[in-house]
Amino acid sequence: MDLHEDIGYWYARGLDFESGSAPSTLEKLRALDDVIVVGVIFPATGRSRYDLTLSTLLSELKYFLRLEREGKVKIVRTKGDLSVKGVKVLIGVEGTDALTEPNDLLWLFNAGVRVVGLTWNYSTRFAASCMSKNDYGLTDLGEELVKLANDLGVIIDVSHASQR
Repeated sequence: MDLHEDIGYWYARGLDFESGSAPSTLEKLRALDDVIVVGVIFPATGRSRYDLTLSTLLSELKYFLRLEREGKVKIVRTKGDLSVKGVKVLIGVEGTDALTEPNDLLWLFNAGVRVVGLTWNYSTRFAASCMSKNDYGLTDLGEELVKLANDLGVIIDVSHASQR
C-alpha cells in the first residue's frame, strides 16, 4: 500500500497518471498486480481563493471518478472493495481549504473520499498547520469535522497539522 500518491495534483498540472508522464503511473501500479494507493487531491490554490480551490477539488475528483468509470481503477468505498483485484484507490484530500463547514464532508464521502488531511502548510478554519506560529490545534468547526469523519469512517490525516 502506498499512503500518498499526488495523482489529482499531477492531473491538474498536466502530468498524466495514465500516459506515463507523472512520477507514478497506472502502468507501474498495474505491474504490481494488486495494489492500493491513497490517491490525493490537492486543491490548495491560495489562502483566499475559495472559488478556485473548490473548482480544483472538483476537477481532480472528477478525474478519479472517470478513471473508475473507464475500468482503470477501483475506488475503495467499502471494506469489500479491498478484495477487488487490480489498482485500488483510496481517495484523499490534502487540506480542508475547499470545505466551508463540517457537513461538506458528506458530499465528499458520497463521492468516494475516504481520507482527509486537516491542513497543508497553512492553517484552515478547521485546524492549525504544522507551519503555523499560532498553534491553536482544532477549532470548534474542526472538532465537528473530526467527529463526523469518525462517524462516517473517514481517516483523518494529521501529517501537516500542528502538534496541538
